[in-house]
Amino acid sequence: MAHQDPVLASMVSGSLTDSVLPGTRASYETGAGNYMRFMDLRGLPYWPVDQMWFIGWLLTLATSVAVPSMKVYMAGVRYFQELAGYVWHLQKNQLVRRALRYLKRKYPSKDKGDKVPVTTAVLKKILPLLKGWPVLADMSPDDRVFAVASVVGVSGFLRGGEFLASPRSGRQVLQEKMVSVREVSKGRALVIGVPQPKARWWLEKVEVPCCERLEDPCFCPVVMWVEYGRLRGRGKSTRPAFVTGDGVVLSREVMVSVTGTLMAQAGLRFVDAAGKAMAVKMASWRSGAVRSAVDAGVNEATIRAMGRWRSSAWMSYLLHSLWDVQGASRSMWQATMRTATESTGLRVEVCDIGATFVSDRSEENQEMSLVIEKYGQ
Repeated sequence: MAHQDPVLASMVSGSLTDSVLPGTRASYETGAGNYMRFMDLRGLPYWPVDQMWFIGWLLTLATSVAVPSMKVYMAGVRYFQELAGYVWHLQKNQLVRRALRYLKRKYPSKDKGDKVPVTTAVLKKILPLLKGWPVLADMSPDDRVFAVASVVGVSGFLRGGEFLASPRSGRQVLQEKMVSVREVSKGRALVIGVPQPKARWWLEKVEVPCCERLEDPCFCPVVMWVEYGRLRGRGKSTRPAFVTGDGVVLSREVMVSVTGTLMAQAGLRFVDAAGKAMAVKMASWRSGAVRSAVDAGVNEATIRAMGRWRSSAWMSYLLHSLWDVQGASRSMWQATMRTATESTGLRVEVCDIGATFVSDRSEENQEMSLVIEKYGQ
């Protein structure tokens, strides 16, 4: 193609190269560059990747790169091999998978720890600590934008990259013109147009509604956004939606730091089931929204709709509280024995030491029974 139509060849090459975000491409270049140097030292061709040399590269790579980070390096090698016109043939390769299992066992990684869920209850504890609360006009610009962003983030089940900025992210920053107040069937809603959402990157935007809460206007996303805009003099502009007093877009680091500081002042400390302290992270607001919804008795279908999930992936954001675990443990010991029904394949036999469950069917018979029940004899 390059000889017959160089312009088209350049367009094709550019589209394939730019199919990933700049930050991701930089990570891929790091991984592929490491692999290429490994092959250069041995005078071997890069592509197509040989499975045994690839495993050898992984073994040497593990001495300087954490095993969890190696998946990005591997993805980089695949990315550049496919750009070179070769089909990636190591997908689910059993030898590669065995090598990775070995490396995970030899170089165990540290547990990253759970994230603090910034729930509605947490916000009701920490936001009143801000000087001037709840009157936004009496608050400093930095405290004001922090309060508004916190309420909007939880109300909209927003990911960190959907309303905050980070120098490591290639996502478009949320702009003022992407946020609007609209009349809905029963009141108003603050509608956030999330550009190219992470889970639906092929869409221009996804609109996320944050419903009005007139019974508690201090924590109402609509009321707070309107007042925030009035004080800031906002118009339909391309300015970032959340900006600090010095004109810098509100960052993930600032939100995490201020939230942690306020939680310490409020005496709030989250620990996991093992008693390990939990930290505020960028998924904390989305996780807090899920936890708040579950505690309020919201059903799964509604949670999925509010958080824009198409599957049960929302449960990965649900951090079970220590009360959940303790309650479940107590319930286990309080449970009474129930005689199983015949359909379960179990019967209860009485012996000298009490009752014990004995299986009536083998696994094969159980599977055959299920087939018969579904399709008939």
